[in-house]
Amino acid sequence: MPKFEGIEFDFGGGRVYTIPPIAPRDLQKMRPQVKTMQATIQTNPLACVGVCVDVVHVALIRNYPELSRSDVATLTTVANAHQAVLCALDVDGSRRKTLKSLKAAVGRSGGSRG
Repeated sequence: MPKFEGIEFDFGGGRVYTIPPIAPRDLQKMRPQVKTMQATIQTNPLACVGVCVDVVHVALIRNYPELSRSDVATLTTVANAHQAVLCALDVDGSRRKTLKSLKAAVGRSGGSRG
């Protein structure tokens, strides 16, 4: 059971971890890197992978202290890095609340019938 509430994130291959929001003190330390990443991730995601790994690692070790940065680098891909970072940066909990509401709505409707 994760120590901190967060967002369940599937890194692929059955590797699902609960990514809690990054701790405020860690966010403060990483603020310059995060700002740069936010400015360039849409136009040059490859340039941001290292910072993405750092942000996700700092968040994940709150729940999984045994995970090394290398472990997180193995989990993180260019395809999933941005979404994983959004989970880690959900400091105010708005993303978690939205996801909970969507899950509840799907549960009430009996799932998708597509």
